[in-house]
Amino acid sequence: MSTKYFGTDGLRAEANSPGLTPDLVMKVAQAAAQVMSKNIPHNRPTVVIGKDTRLSGYMIEAALQAGFTSMGFYCLLVGPLPTPAVSMLARSLRADLGVMITASHNPYQDNGIKIFTPSGVKICQEKVLEIEALVDTPEKFQLAPADKIGKAVRIEDAVGRYIEFCKTTLPKDFNLEDIKLYADTRDFPSKDAGTYLGPHLRFGTVGIRTLIKKTLNESEVLLSEYIWRSFFKQILYHFPHVVGGSFKKNYDA
Repeated sequence: MSTKYFGTDGLRAEANSPGLTPDLVMKVAQAAAQVMSKNIPHNRPTVVIGKDTRLSGYMIEAALQAGFTSMGFYCLLVGPLPTPAVSMLARSLRADLGVMITASHNPYQDNGIKIFTPSGVKICQEKVLEIEALVDTPEKFQLAPADKIGKAVRIEDAVGRYIEFCKTTLPKDFNLEDIKLYADTRDFPSKDAGTYLGPHLRFGTVGIRTLIKKTLNESEVLLSEYIWRSFFKQILYHFPHVVGGSFKKNYDA
């Protein structure tokens, strides 16, 4: 059965378009709360809400907060974090739901939401269909009474929690000396030759200067990848129009 609002990876649309208005987001939150709370064995349901750095994230976060609290959920707001962080925090904070506000690689005008189970995996298609059915019949929402409305708190150490988790992903025998083998092994998945350094560079648990010093003489290939990744990150940040067009607009047909 096809879906009306959700795609293969959550709900996505241009912010403030009919497919992603604050009213719709609030209804999705209310519907998700009602559907997913059926099996919650306690009377204080909790949802972790994270987001990326898109401008519309503020609007969507507020709409989600309104929807979930109106259903009696406590909202744990973790701010800008990578999507895997919300999945991890839903588990470690023993929440009943996780929601990430993001449209991944879509243009910056877009945004969306992904919903995770307490175990940190995406909700199944069956639940998605239940949520969509409720969104279209808001008169069925079982709103919380006035004295049971939820609260929202901001988790100030969410980034630190994720950093500590990322540290545990490095193998105990990890050694930067292995960088010299990167060029020869990177294209062979069976060798598990990835550097595992992406999250550590993102959060500063491994310094870029340390890696450059190591790669200058050990791996020219890896050094070039660091340089190009940093270059394109800066281009995308300062010139977001290149997502859908040429750097110089006069080159667009």
